[in-house]
Amino acid sequence: MQSSESLRPAQSARKPLGKLSSRLEEVKNPWRQVSSLELSHNEAARLATDALLEQGEHEYRRVLKEEREVSFLSQQEVQYITQYSAAAASKTSCGPDSSNDRDFEEDVSELTSGTYFPMMSDEEPPMLELGWPENPNRFGPSETQIYFQRDKSHNVKDLIRSLINQAKKVRGSGSK
Repeated sequence: MQSSESLRPAQSARKPLGKLSSRLEEVKNPWRQVSSLELSHNEAARLATDALLEQGEHEYRRVLKEEREVSFLSQQEVQYITQYSAAAASKTSCGPDSSNDRDFEEDVSELTSGTYFPMMSDEEPPMLELGWPENPNRFGPSETQIYFQRDKSHNVKDLIRSLINQAKKVRGSGSK
């Protein structure tokens, strides 16, 4: 008799390929089903870059392996980043104003993108106008057409769809 463990369906412990790995496989294997081009942010790349900045090349490679992603940086780029991130970290830790008078948490590094909005930025946030936008001045009478559904053969929604499809140009508020 078989044990209950052997009767369970096999669970795939492997993660699906990362975005870069999938694209690379599509190029290498033209017979492979092509996925739609995805131009969104690559979270695996961000995690790997953060790991490289925080803990070095070994952690960068570990994150890439864990995320099943290919290395997107050359060896020269990895060395350059680790060299200058280490120099920047040592400069901030032993600089003249190395006191802990900063407003942000100490466990979040300045080098990485721990949050979407950086805690410290080179630029001031933009001044946004608060409140409702002003209504533009309207010229001339407005035009309104009312349709009553007298004959039950045409649905109002179908009539509106046909009118929208027939529309060629929408006039702006300032045009005549």
